[in-house]
Amino acid sequence: MKPWRLVVCLVLILAFSIGFTLPAAQAAKRTKAKTEYSVVIDRLAGLTYVFSRKTNSTNWDLVGAQICSVGNPFAETPKGTFVVTRKKKTSTFAGKKYKYVTFTNCPKVVIMTEPKRNKKDQFYQPLGEPCTMGEVWLAQKWAKWLYNKIPIGTKIYIF
Repeated sequence: MKPWRLVVCLVLILAFSIGFTLPAAQAAKRTKAKTEYSVVIDRLAGLTYVFSRKTNSTNWDLVGAQICSVGNPFAETPKGTFVVTRKKKTSTFAGKKYKYVTFTNCPKVVIMTEPKRNKKDQFYQPLGEPCTMGEVWLAQKWAKWLYNKIPIGTKIYIF
């Protein structure tokens, strides 16, 4: 992970804790979500934000922010609002095994763990760089947390 991305994550978490919000986070907070969670993915910054609220509350709180990898310039992750439709503990894509896979109503929007990759590979990109075929890669700990906590029907906003 690049040091500047870690600094950006920490600054954003601090900013959210004192009341600052990004436009996408404000949109997520205004949503009429049916679940207690809302996920926002910022493709440009390579960050995933999770917000939660109590049932029947309009106040959304930042649960966490995490670095993610999204689609490369030739296979971009789509923008828009999507809904979690199903989950699988493991799944295989293009011959690689992924854990904690969360699917949405768009076949191209899939959230999963970062695959095991060789850092010596000439095409290796660290987590946080746009390097996927459109899916969203997260560190295993964060992908597992999303898999276990985010219910089917949760809205995912990608901008």
